[in-house]
Amino acid sequence: MDFYSVVLKKSARYWVALCLENGIVAQGDNPEQSMSKLQEAIESFFSFPGGTREPEKSPRC
Repeated sequence: MDFYSVVLKKSARYWVALCLENGIVAQGDNPEQSMSKLQEAIESFFSFPGGTREPEKSPRC
């Protein structure tokens, strides 16, 4: 099992979950739903060829 840093934020209507290591975002009606959707999105991302578990590198400006 991998562990990720996640930021949860309440927007006007939804809860938004952002994974800091890979930039994947999900939203839901409550924190639990947004986290569940984020977990699904992360698993889906890594199931495709080219998905990597390494953190994304920021481009140098």
